[in-house]
Amino acid sequence: MSKNLPVLELAVTKNATSLNPHNPRQIAKALDTDEYENTLFFDDDSGELDPKSLNRALKRLAETDPYLFKNPEVAKDLDDGRFRGKEPGGSFSGRSTPSKEEQLKAEALARMGIK
Repeated sequence: MSKNLPVLELAVTKNATSLNPHNPRQIAKALDTDEYENTLFFDDDSGELDPKSLNRALKRLAETDPYLFKNPEVAKDLDDGRFRGKEPGGSFSGRSTPSKEEQLKAEALARMGIK
């Protein structure tokens, strides 16, 4: 048994509730392998597991071993600290809705005769 196994089991129990793990201990054992060694990050001072690194590992585990979870499809929604913006190449009409401040500024300039 690794020294990280109890910490992993607690973290899985706490953070993987949305995935409905069948057995948190089995998931902790699956994560306590060389395969996930470079994915999971522990705080040097407190020894606690970084939640975002755990979420990254849980996403990967849900893809490779979905039978460990009742709801493996929920893993894609876990916050793993990565950017979740839109794909590049969206359309841009060139017009944006002016903010309230911009509208007031435009009205004030129009009253002064400046366009």
